[in-house]
Amino acid sequence: MERDIIRELINEYNKSAAKIARDKLDNLEEIYSICKGNYKDMIKSIETTKITLLSNKISNKRKKCLFNDNKAQRCIFNFLSSTKALIDQSRIYIKKYYKDNSFYNEYFNEVERLFSDPLSKFVKEFRNYQTHIRVNSFGIGVTPISDDPRDFCMEFAIDPVSFYNEENQWSEEAMSFIYDSGRVMLPSEVFSPYYEKVKYLYNWLFRKWKVVHYDDIKEVRRILGKFNKIKELDPIRKDCLSRYSKSPFQ
Repeated sequence: MERDIIRELINEYNKSAAKIARDKLDNLEEIYSICKGNYKDMIKSIETTKITLLSNKISNKRKKCLFNDNKAQRCIFNFLSSTKALIDQSRIYIKKYYKDNSFYNEYFNEVERLFSDPLSKFVKEFRNYQTHIRVNSFGIGVTPISDDPRDFCMEFAIDPVSFYNEENQWSEEAMSFIYDSGRVMLPSEVFSPYYEKVKYLYNWLFRKWKVVHYDDIKEVRRILGKFNKIKELDPIRKDCLSRYSKSPFQ
C-alpha cells in the first residue's frame, strides 16, 4: 500500500509544470559548471606564470619555462569556448521555451545592457579571433612593483600590439578597448570582469525564472508537502525543494 502511495506521489511530482520547467534548465547548469571550472583553471594557470624579479635576479631556466609555457594559453581558449557555448545554448533555451513570454524580451535586454561595453565586445571578438584567425596572440607583461626599476613582475599576457595592423578584424568598440589597454593586457584584468558579468546574468536569469514560474513552484511545493507523510521521501523532498530556491548558477 505504501509503495503505491510513493509511486503515485513521485509520478505527480514528475508531471508537475515546475519540475518539467526546472529540468529544462539542467543543460544550462551543466555548461555553466564547465565554464566556471574553465575560469578557475585559467586564473590558476595565469598565476603560475608570474615571476617576481628583485634586482633582476632570475634564472635562465625559469625564463625559458615562462616563455614556452602554453598552459595558460590553452586555459584561456577553453574558457572563451565554454562561454560561447553557454551564451549560444542560453539563446536557444530562451527562444525555444519563452518566445511568447515577457521573459524573452527581458532576457535579451539584460544581455544587451551587460555586454554592450567595449570590454565585452573585445572578449567576444577575441574569442572569434582565436577560433578563426590566430590562436597565439600572447606575450609577456611586465609590471613594476617598486620604485627600483630592477624590481618588477613578469607574467603571461595578451599582446595588443599584434592587433594594431588588423583593425578590419575588430569592431570600433573592441578596437577602442585595445588602444586604451596600452601595450599589454593582463588576462585577469580582462577576463575576470567579464566572468563577473556572466555570473550576474545567470543568477538574474534564475531569479526571473522563479518569477515566471511562481504559480508552478507554489503548486510543486504543495505536492512535495505530501512527501512528509512518508519518512523515506523526506530526503527526496528536501533535495527537490532546493531546486526551486537555490540558483544552480553559483
